[in-house]
Amino acid sequence: MIKWGKTTTGKQRYRCKNCNASNTKKKESITLQNELKKFVNWLIDSTKIDHITKSSRSTFYRKTNWCWNVIPKIKSDGIPSDFIFVDATHLSGDNCLLIVRNERVVLNYLWAEKEG
Repeated sequence: MIKWGKTTTGKQRYRCKNCNASNTKKKESITLQNELKKFVNWLIDSTKIDHITKSSRSTFYRKTNWCWNVIPKIKSDGIPSDFIFVDATHLSGDNCLLIVRNERVVLNYLWAEKEG
């Protein structure tokens, strides 16, 4: 493969010397980052899938299914706080996400079957 100009969107195009087929190279890490951003927007902001992506709902679910297994790393800022907040976000069925935070950062979270 050799460099062969750019696409209309500015991506590098490559051409095979043997068969003259042209192709662009996808960067898997960028694709995954974009999928995770869309997933977080949908999860946190309750943004409708139609506003996030041009694909169907089932395609969005299939492409972002791996995001449910991402475990965020939470770092404390080390500054003592006067208040701690606990909140629950209910998802489908009996699933809910309990979030513990102070006025600055998230301190911890827990997946639970119910808020109690």
